[in-house]
Amino acid sequence: MTIGSISKENLKARMLEIFREVEESGQELIVTDHSKPVLKIVPIKKKATVDEIFGHYYGQVIYHEDINTPTIDEWDAVKMVVLDTVARLNRILEWHHRDPADRVIVATATRLDCPLVSSDRVIGEFYAATIW
Repeated sequence: MTIGSISKENLKARMLEIFREVEESGQELIVTDHSKPVLKIVPIKKKATVDEIFGHYYGQVIYHEDINTPTIDEWDAVKMVVLDTVARLNRILEWHHRDPADRVIVATATRLDCPLVSSDRVIGEFYAATIW
């Protein structure tokens, strides 16, 4: 969220005051030069802890087998899903992101209709079921 805008001249005169206001409010400030936006002052957000991100999932995960059990038998099925997903990717997704790994990850999550845990903003903006 943006708290507004300020000209370069006004920013120079009140910089410390403005910086404190941005830091306290947590909102962005646009700096203008002759009424055109040229800079954005953004406060640094505290990184969320693992507990803050996943805390509401504690006690809700159900394990149907030992999580350390090898999954060798399942790899052929996983490979087939990924290959099938990649083959359909350009037809299914209207996403022009060029990172092939991101495309495979998103396509696989789309194909399996499951949430995706990622802090990648590009993925989060495209794939609505992104957690983080």
